[in-house]
Amino acid sequence: MPPINNDGSPSFIKIVTNETRFDPLDLTIASISELNLKQNHSNFIHSAKTGWLSGAQFYQIAQGQAKMLSSTFDLTPGSRIALSGRGSVSFATTFLAAQILRLVVVPINPNYTERELTYILKDVRPAVFACDAIDQPNLEFITKLRFDKDPYIGPGSHLPTTNSSISLITYDEINRRGTDQSSLYEGESPYGKINVDGQTALPCSGSPSDIALCAYTSGTTGNPKGALLSHSNLISSIQGLSVAWDWKSSDRLLLTLPLFHMHGLGVGLIGSMVVGSSIVLEEKFDLEAVFSAISAHRPSLFFGVPTIYGRLVGDSRSSNFSKFRLIVSGSAPLSPQTFAKIDQVMGQPPLERYGMTETVMNTSNPFDGARKAGSVGKPLCGVSVGIDNRGEIWLKGPNIFQGYLGQEEATAKSFANGWFATGDVGRFDEDDYLIIDARLKDLIITGGFNVYPREVEDQLRALPQIAEVAVVGRQSEIWGEEVVAFIVWKSLPLKTSDLIDLLKAQLAPYKVPKDFISIDALPKNAMGKVLSKELRKMAQDI
Repeated sequence: MPPINNDGSPSFIKIVTNETRFDPLDLTIASISELNLKQNHSNFIHSAKTGWLSGAQFYQIAQGQAKMLSSTFDLTPGSRIALSGRGSVSFATTFLAAQILRLVVVPINPNYTERELTYILKDVRPAVFACDAIDQPNLEFITKLRFDKDPYIGPGSHLPTTNSSISLITYDEINRRGTDQSSLYEGESPYGKINVDGQTALPCSGSPSDIALCAYTSGTTGNPKGALLSHSNLISSIQGLSVAWDWKSSDRLLLTLPLFHMHGLGVGLIGSMVVGSSIVLEEKFDLEAVFSAISAHRPSLFFGVPTIYGRLVGDSRSSNFSKFRLIVSGSAPLSPQTFAKIDQVMGQPPLERYGMTETVMNTSNPFDGARKAGSVGKPLCGVSVGIDNRGEIWLKGPNIFQGYLGQEEATAKSFANGWFATGDVGRFDEDDYLIIDARLKDLIITGGFNVYPREVEDQLRALPQIAEVAVVGRQSEIWGEEVVAFIVWKSLPLKTSDLIDLLKAQLAPYKVPKDFISIDALPKNAMGKVLSKELRKMAQDI
């Protein structure tokens, strides 16, 4: 921990605050969706399976699903429901159904191994697990899991823990049985006929301080932790983005990101619900589907990650993105080279922003104004960013999560007088734009000098022979740590001596890697973020 002031706050070398404040909305995700969608007969969401659904149809389907879930399972406000899947309208309607019932949604990556999934489920103890039908046969094991009913200690201690096992259900079943119970839409839905029985709709109640989401961290440095986010945390972040990006109800988002991730769910889906804009939803990123959607639906917004943009800039059809009002990049660092290619090929510079599972969105480059390569911009409305004497970034604002589920000690270590320690190392430039240099745990200290992996990576990435690169530290008896570069080659590898000569012309000698390791592909998580922990282990084992 850095030095702490008398008031309990960290000792900062600089703080930048966006003084613009919003009046807190006394709304939940369900209630704001009711306002924006229930009477909205304009197109809200499109998928290849469903075609266009109006806001009213989407909301009415979710209402029917909420009735089915409440009548089928033993659910009370605060019960957890796990939603597994990459991205579908069924995932989205079930998410809203859960919010209507005041449940806590736990997004689940369908690619988790049995070991990974077992750890998370025993930690979060969901009453219900919803999945795609194709995944059901491989998930039957979860119905045999058992967990105790002891209350959580610390964050989440107020959540009910009455269930000791999990009920497994597919989205197809939720759709079919939810359609039968809807009383709000007469006619055909994408899932069959919806009956009208004259019953009143389920009320949207609850408090903005209620927990809406338990999103698990990526676990790149240890076991994943469940970050508890309230309705207010999620909505305030979208309020900030609506100003920073001039996001309006007239916008249409082309969304190819997975809904199990904060970028796709917390920004893409929830953001569109809060703003009242429309979505063209693709189950996954596919070049042909993307260009077809651009032609058919004329979206104005696109959210992507560096790996997606890396594929787009290699296709001449990406010039069609010049018609978009805004293209956003996040979830992993965007290299200056890719930034420049996007600007050249896609007709506009990408807007980079800074978010985390625990905080949704923190900073952003401006919609109107300079978008700086390598920077994640300035704080969103009501957010403060502080840099301590070690370079660690701290955050304070209405978007900051409520703590890690059942982990009192880990939560306490992450906060100091309301400030959240991100674990990221960064700095401000002359215009107070934030630049993220590394994860604190990825910082390499060699011979007493600090080396930021990204600085070395940027120099190597500029070489035309290199496709991808990642730099990590390896324990050394001489240096404490030594710099190691993992390289995916685009063409014939360069000699080590040539690489060293090229880098010495650009970097101080202590920053030049002691070892260059060729690799077929870098290990990454679902959002394209390099798994440095795995690379450090590989480097140590060599």
